[in-house]
Amino acid sequence: MHPNKHGPIPALLLLALLAACTAAPQPPTPTASATPPPTPPTTPALEAGPDFSVRYLDLTDCGGQYALRFRLTNTGPLKWASVRIDIADMLTASTFTHRHDGFKDYDGCPPKSQQSELAPGESVDVTAANLGQLTYDPSGHRLQVTVELCSEPQQAGTCVAQNLELVP
Repeated sequence: MHPNKHGPIPALLLLALLAACTAAPQPPTPTASATPPPTPPTTPALEAGPDFSVRYLDLTDCGGQYALRFRLTNTGPLKWASVRIDIADMLTASTFTHRHDGFKDYDGCPPKSQQSELAPGESVDVTAANLGQLTYDPSGHRLQVTVELCSEPQQAGTCVAQNLELVP
């Protein structure tokens, strides 16, 4: 008598059961999900900040009054409204500061040009001249210069500075 009351288990059924029990597990069948996978964070684009370039042009004089001339180029998105130029003569230990709303250039004594602001992409020549400050010829002296541009009059608002060293 067989232990199974229904009779012997057919060999094919036995093999199928055995195969099902020993088969490698299958990955779960993907199902539709209401929540999409997370999107990786994006890196925000960097905006260009306020900036400018400065280049020394030359030394000008008017009857024993000397001044340095520079070309300023606005390379950022802000307009500039005022300028401050600090000059330190490393030979004489003298310092001079020029402040001006707008941008004024001299070629010798008469003013050469003047404009009230420096718009993005524009260039302007500016003279660091306050009468009575630089009463000697600084030719051959090592000068440390800081040029600062500000978005508002009287060196207010957003300000950015550039440093350079030169020998006129």
